[in-house]
Amino acid sequence: MIEKESIARDAPWVALLNLEKGYGDGFVNLKSGATKVTNAGIGISDGADSGKNWSRTYIRQTPAQLVPGDRFEERTVFLLFRCSREGPLDSFLQLGEEIRTKFAGVP
Repeated sequence: MIEKESIARDAPWVALLNLEKGYGDGFVNLKSGATKVTNAGIGISDGADSGKNWSRTYIRQTPAQLVPGDRFEERTVFLLFRCSREGPLDSFLQLGEEIRTKFAGVP
């Protein structure tokens, strides 16, 4: 289901888990934006060896005229973390909160 529908482009985080191997990877979005947006979102797609990939797009499936001065900005932290069946996102959410606290107010 998640592969068929976009996640909001300003989602605060996305994490992909491999509970069998005990790790996950994800990102914490600190800041993102663009001066032009068309069908924006975050998508999940198949990767190599049955893996998954995510991508954030601001202009997708529809041509958009970009002009000098148009901007794209993103501040994102990528994380590789341990996870377990008992608390699959505990480590990720804790690290995410620490990162947000550390970088609060940084332009």
